[in-house]
This record gives sequence, structure tokens and C-alpha cells, in this order.
Amino acid sequence: MKSQSMGLKVAGTVFALMSLAQLVRLAMRADVLVAGHPLPLWPSALAFVILGGLSLWLWKFARMPYIFQERLMGLKVAGTVFGLMSLVHLARLAMRFDVLVAGHPVPVWASAPIFLVLGGLSFWLWKLARTPIQVEEQTPAVRYVSCLIIDLISSKQRSPLTLAKGTPLPRLQCAPNDPVSQQPPEFDDVVTRVKRMAGIKGETANGPARGTFHVQALGGKHDVTFDLNEQAGTIVISLKKSGS
Repeated sequence: MKSQSMGLKVAGTVFALMSLAQLVRLAMRADVLVAGHPLPLWPSALAFVILGGLSLWLWKFARMPYIFQERLMGLKVAGTVFGLMSLVHLARLAMRFDVLVAGHPVPVWASAPIFLVLGGLSFWLWKLARTPIQVEEQTPAVRYVSCLIIDLISSKQRSPLTLAKGTPLPRLQCAPNDPVSQQPPEFDDVVTRVKRMAGIKGETANGPARGTFHVQALGGKHDVTFDLNEQAGTIVISLKKSGS
């Protein structure tokens, strides 16, 4: 599983299950003793809110394919939280302190598989986060347009970029190892992708059309405007920060 979105979904699901476990404790008002010390209910309320918020935050990033730097932040945060949780269970294995939940003892050995699972999740998420930018769409045209937008944002280019049929499409910087960086897709495939991305519907062969796409990437929100003229064989891409 090499997909960053998959990592975010897995982490979000695990956090959601942990949050539900805290909610169950709050509903049942179950007593918890750790090394003979009672654990009050309020930490479970706090954990429910934090874990639930983390789950929603990660799932939001997983469902939005055009927020690259934010995805990396989500992976790093989730990996760090899982790493800290795994260390807690490692400490229990080393110190062998008792844990009682609603009067039922939780054996020390149970912390061993939990330590391995949480530690493995932490390692996996951090490994995914080391990928600087990952464009996960399937078709070359989708990957090309997505990465082209990221290049425009990262270069802080404010003058419009023109793509013309019959003229070589610019090579990409955001994903240099992707084959589309060396061999861009056909212009007509890019036109089809731009139409879908910008919500341009209907026949455009008889005149120009304009559409705007909102993207959140590299720490900011941006409006990407596409001026498409199929008759002239051109696409003009303009970029500005949202609200500017």
C-alpha cells in the first residue's frame, strides 16, 4: 500500500475507532485503573474530541486529491501520534504495570501486539510522508494537469500560462520521475481533463469558454482559471490566491 490517500484513510479509520472506544467508556462510565491509580472520565472526553477531530481531518485530506503539502502534514501528525502511543505500550511492557478496565484485567502481553501494530503504522505513515509530492490520479492527462498546477503555484507565477496545440507542452517539475514529465500527454486529452476540472460543459468548438477550479495546495487556497479555445487550439491558465 503505497498510496498517501490510503495511509490517510487507514489512520483516520483507526482514530475513529479509538474515539468510539472513548465514547463507549463515557457512556458506560467504566472504571479504569492504571498501576493502581484510577483514571478519571474527563481524559476520555478529551481523547474522544481529539481523536474524532483527527479522524475527520485526515479523511478530509484523503478525499481531496489536490492538497499535496497538507497530505504530507496529515501523514506526519498521524505517524507521530501512533509512534507516541506505541511507546506507551512499550513502557508498559518494560514496567509491567497492571491495567484494569471495568474490573477486568488487561494482560501485559496484550501490549506487545498493540506496540507492533501502532509502531508499524507510525513507520508506514512516515515512509509515505517522505514522498515530496505524490500525484495519485490514474490517467496521464489527470496527472499532468494536476502537477502543472502545482508547478505554477510553487513557482509563484502570476502571468498566464498558454498551452497551444501543435506546440510541445511544458515539462513538469513537481513529479520528475513520473513518465508524463518526460512525455506529456496529447493536447486533446489535456483539453478533456481541463473541461472536467473547471466544470466546462457543452460544445466549445465554436467559441472560447472559461471555467475556474479551486485548489488547496502548498499551504494556501488558489483560484485556477482556464480559458479554453478549442477552435484556436489554446488553453490559457491563470492563477491567483483565493480572496486576493
